[in-house]
Amino acid sequence: MLYQDLGDVERDLDQMVGPLRLDRRLLFTVYHRTLAIKDAWLEYQARDFSHEGAVTTKGEEVLREEGALFADLMLNIKRMLVAPR
Repeated sequence: MLYQDLGDVERDLDQMVGPLRLDRRLLFTVYHRTLAIKDAWLEYQARDFSHEGAVTTKGEEVLREEGALFADLMLNIKRMLVAPR
């Protein structure tokens, strides 16, 4: 399901690249799909870096780094949503 969501986001972004025009409806959809992807991805990572039910120190570091990357991505999507027409 994660790969399908990523494919949907890529398709929506490609629809805006061709005409070089931001579509707020598509960006809003991309924003919400990306939030769902972020949550699922970080959950998978937490499971991958868990030992005996607790996230390892390395896992915490990875989760912080990837959480920061997603935060930057989400901020950029928000900026595109409020960009002047």
